[in-house]
Amino acid sequence: MPPIVDVIAPSGRFPIEDLAKIHTYLENQGYIARIPEDILGPDLLSANSDALRFEQLKQALLAEDSQLIWCVRGGYGATRLIPELEKLTPPPFKKTLIGFSDITALHLFLSQKWDWQTMHGASLRQMAEPDLNEYSRSLTEAVLFQGQTSLQYTLNPLNQAAKNLTQPLQAKLSGGNLKLVEASLGTRWQIDAEPKILVLEEVSEYDFRVDRSLTHLAQAGIFETCQAVVLGDFTHEHAGHQAKLEPVLQRFANAMAVPVFRLPGMGHGKENLPWFYAPAKISDGALLQTFCLI
Repeated sequence: MPPIVDVIAPSGRFPIEDLAKIHTYLENQGYIARIPEDILGPDLLSANSDALRFEQLKQALLAEDSQLIWCVRGGYGATRLIPELEKLTPPPFKKTLIGFSDITALHLFLSQKWDWQTMHGASLRQMAEPDLNEYSRSLTEAVLFQGQTSLQYTLNPLNQAAKNLTQPLQAKLSGGNLKLVEASLGTRWQIDAEPKILVLEEVSEYDFRVDRSLTHLAQAGIFETCQAVVLGDFTHEHAGHQAKLEPVLQRFANAMAVPVFRLPGMGHGKENLPWFYAPAKISDGALLQTFCLI
């Protein structure tokens, strides 16, 4: 029997016709797409009610016959599920959850509370459309379907601490979407930055809002305990606002005592490079990660 992928929609809505494309895509990869019949339903902001989205997430987390849980898309709604998620007892096995954007909330919870090695990467909708460049798509498939067990990305140093780094730096990766990381502050699933390498990315946010969020995290002490910061893509569809984002990120980097690097391709766009909430190393200007896909 082919392996099963549990397909869930813990966040935003999507066109119902995407489900047929997802079925076909996973079948072409040699997998069975297990999609709840009621994955879509009436809700004010999300793919379905909180109760049904949580029940589908719960079933996927606890199912003994699957190893991969793949989110259809991001959007909004994952944070609303965490109070019920906190009531669950972790199962005696681990799985790989895949997604990005709003799914950052689930990544932070599962990696910190359950010690799961989840994957920040393309949504199923991106893969099935397809809505990725060939490199991101082939790399994601190599990791998930072809047994690739390592990733290596070139880093660009942004501040003096990064330029002066002479010894390898090793720590777990954490972070994700900037707004969701910020939303974790003050909660029971607040990001634990010690002693991690934080990866941050954002899309369609004005320069001053990005600056406000980075300032909030700094004043909350998040960057005081991390080992380094890796800034992925920060994009805005308006060229004028995009141009203003770069000075904001550089000013942030200049103010940080820890090394700050740039890694284009980690974000919301057609280039969406995968990484794991798992140990990694920064050495010789590169980010390296070796893992065993659960």
